[in-house]
Amino acid sequence: MILNDLKELLPDYTIKKITSEDYDSLYSLELLNIDYYLCTQGRAVTYEESVQDTINLPPNTTCDQKFYIGFYDNNKLVAIMDYIEHYPAKDIIWIGFFMVDVNVKRKKLGTKIITEFISALRKNGVHKLQLGCVDSNTTGMCFWKSFDMYEIRRVVSKDDNRPDWNIVVLEKNLLNE
Repeated sequence: MILNDLKELLPDYTIKKITSEDYDSLYSLELLNIDYYLCTQGRAVTYEESVQDTINLPPNTTCDQKFYIGFYDNNKLVAIMDYIEHYPAKDIIWIGFFMVDVNVKRKKLGTKIITEFISALRKNGVHKLQLGCVDSNTTGMCFWKSFDMYEIRRVVSKDDNRPDWNIVVLEKNLLNE
């Protein structure tokens, strides 16, 4: 199982699924990352949006496929990741969201987590990693491309609560490396 392997690869962190007991910490971490929200939706995230994201599912998926996890350092939430197994197809993992606490950014924590996540995916026979990055999120785009992820398509995501998102879908083939 990917989550168990990730826990073994990152033994200095407690990694667990986010539950209602973690919502305040989750919201605090997201609220501190105001630059991300300003570039993607033009305003700060609300508590309700933060919580809703932990349960939102992509089309044709089940809650068993979704893993909204937190990375804790000495009981402090320092990073969050939402990933979906077998989405959008079998043998593909989709990262729906990834964020590191701004207070530990530039310390390579995000790079460490994603590097070990990729290792866990390979160990579990996953063929591809995919995600969508809002094109206005230049910091995120540079981060993901540093893992040799490449653009496979562009889509527009519409929502009444925010500006339209121009999404760049990125992919990393995990078999040929």
